[in-house]
Amino acid sequence: IAMVAVEPATAAPLCYSFGHGRTVTPLPELPDPNAYRPSWIDGCGGRSVLRPMWDLACDVLTDAWRVEPEAAERALQLLVERNRIVAEGAGAVSVAAALYGPVKPEWKRVVAVVCGGCIDSDVLTKILEKDFSGEYVSQPGFSFTRPLEVAAVPRS
Repeated sequence: IAMVAVEPATAAPLCYSFGHGRTVTPLPELPDPNAYRPSWIDGCGGRSVLRPMWDLACDVLTDAWRVEPEAAERALQLLVERNRIVAEGAGAVSVAAALYGPVKPEWKRVVAVVCGGCIDSDVLTKILEKDFSGEYVSQPGFSFTRPLEVAAVPRS
């Protein structure tokens, strides 16, 4: 069984640390593309990985992926429009990764943990009003579409 953590690309210290094979605290500063940048996704990710969480992550996780906020926005749209589920950003990143990420063909079942509903109504309204047509390409095996950028960070 593969266990993958997902973070927003704007705040992905676990992915960054996995890429270096050790916890890297804090994240680099701008203009580095791995720098922390605040976004509407505020329930996961951050500026650093706490040492106890790093140890646990190394024990239980297979991989760490990061998704762009736009992919999480599209996933949230799908959750609301097709499933009538309102999640916060932290819940939408797992769905974005499952729908658009580097899911391996041999994985027979993919489970995305959807958490929370703590999202500002103005933020939710703006996301639901967005038009994502033309920004996504088909992914084999899914009836949804996939954004052009979701990154898997291999463990070193």
